[in-house]
Amino acid sequence: MADDSWRIADALWMRMEPLLPSRPRHPLGCHDPRVPDRAAMDAIVVLRTGCQWNALNATGICTSSSAHRRFQERTKAGVFEAFWREGRLAHDALVGIDWEGLSTDGRGVPVGLVIAGANVDDHLLPRETLEAIPVSRPDPSAWDPQHLCLEKGDDDTGPRETAGEYGVELHLRRRGEEIVETRECGKRARRWVVERCHSWVNRFRALPIRWSKTRQNALALLHCAAAIVAWRHARVG
Repeated sequence: MADDSWRIADALWMRMEPLLPSRPRHPLGCHDPRVPDRAAMDAIVVLRTGCQWNALNATGICTSSSAHRRFQERTKAGVFEAFWREGRLAHDALVGIDWEGLSTDGRGVPVGLVIAGANVDDHLLPRETLEAIPVSRPDPSAWDPQHLCLEKGDDDTGPRETAGEYGVELHLRRRGEEIVETRECGKRARRWVVERCHSWVNRFRALPIRWSKTRQNALALLHCAAAIVAWRHARVG
């Protein structure tokens, strides 16, 4: 790899390293030298390019088998989810989470993350998404209002009940309802927040291509991408 920008930044590595699980002992007490933790993480981050695991062998950073094995260890230990949670806490402390928008904050940084099959209706996911927020959400009365913007396809009793339960203001047009009001001068549409989030996440090419065959692996990569986005917006890495 000639371009080091695809590897994990020093500032981010300093925050991830303490989250790593302890090194497992070899059952025979001897084996080939273990690939350094930093090199294995560099190889995992290289997946941002959208390359397959086997393509890591050509990078000289780490073999694909070692990188994938270390990825599985860290996924099982919850490292990537914890890395995302720490990034959200750092972002909240240094910049402040704009709780005006869910499931991204008011600036587009991911707040809640879930994955589902393409055949799963979106209106079934708002509750699961809100429950996936890794940091404590302030009381709605302390941040008024908190908004949840959904599309017409989500018009169902489930999202409306969820919004009431969580104390958020739901923006959801009913099917067949047309836009009748005009936009106020100087007022931005809310959709830009979602598109901004999609743009940041889609730069991690392994996610839209999705070589991962299991749900937990895909979610771990999504947590890693969201963590890097959050840390960068906390002015780290």
